[in-house]
Amino acid sequence: MGVEISGLDAFEKMLADAEKRQRGAVNQFLAVEAELLLGKVKNETPTDTHELKNNWARSDPNGGMVVVYNNTDYADHVEYGHQQKKRWVPGVWKGKGKDKKFVYIEGAKTGMMLQEKKIPGVKMLRRSVLEQKEDFRERAQEILKEMFR
Repeated sequence: MGVEISGLDAFEKMLADAEKRQRGAVNQFLAVEAELLLGKVKNETPTDTHELKNNWARSDPNGGMVVVYNNTDYADHVEYGHQQKKRWVPGVWKGKGKDKKFVYIEGAKTGMMLQEKKIPGVKMLRRSVLEQKEDFRERAQEILKEMFR
């Protein structure tokens, strides 16, 4: 007495096709989501020279993961905040005796700061991720429903 099962080849092919579609769909979905996040984080990024804002980028999706990053040296200081130290403008002492005074060098980009100061973080990336979080879940559910219908 034996049991005969038919249609396994077709089922196996269907699973293999779904896996191929899923892999491409996940990478495409992640690329779109990363671009949406880049748009939001650029809008949230404060600008002075536009260097920080223009250096946001993303990696190519790989293995179900994509990375949004900024390689600007001071990006983490703007995101998380930092402590400013006391500093002095470059200058020279001129005169003698009672007439001696400190003269600042023309065109110096920093000012005299006598006290340390805490600069709070802007949290541009964190706020953008939190804004996109709910929409991300909804769009991911739509993709999954589409794949398995």
